Amino acid sequence: MRTRRVAYKLCLAAMFVALDIVFTRFLSIQASQNLRFSFQTVALALSGWVLGPVWACVAAVAGDLLGMLINSGGVAIIPLLTLSAAAKGLIFGLVLYKRNITLWRTALAYACVAIVCDMGLTTLGLTLSFGGTYAARLWTRLPAIGIQFVVLTLLVTALFKALEPPLTKMLHENE
Repeated sequence: MRTRRVAYKLCLAAMFVALDIVFTRFLSIQASQNLRFSFQTVALALSGWVLGPVWACVAAVAGDLLGMLINSGGVAIIPLLTLSAAAKGLIFGLVLYKRNITLWRTALAYACVAIVCDMGLTTLGLTLSFGGTYAARLWTRLPAIGIQFVVLTLLVTALFKALEPPLTKMLHENE
């Protein structure tokens, strides 16, 4: 029975990796070297909600590394950005897994992701890789992080509310 559950989670993780790659590499807008508008957060939040922190973390790392192999945009793999993706999956899993989804819970999860990952690890990784000062890079990223916080919190909450009944049924049938 345990082997079946692991295989099931592995299949779901692969689906979330594919969503992560599509949302990040193909359905995103690279505004500048500092700013990319992407729906990666939707895939990571869904994986955290469905799979839990460990599997979501693994899926986020796999999505980042495979995405870089498919479409790197001319940039080498930056370990701090991969760590940031892992932290996003972990945070979403810790805050959302097996919990009722509310606007406030989603906002809390994304606020933690925005502070720790987007403003912290990602900005630091970009600064160390491309030069400049952390403060200057952070100030240029803050407006986009704020906009994404509002838009993605509302989008993820609405999506979760729409998907909650069928996903809950599907997950309980396969446990």
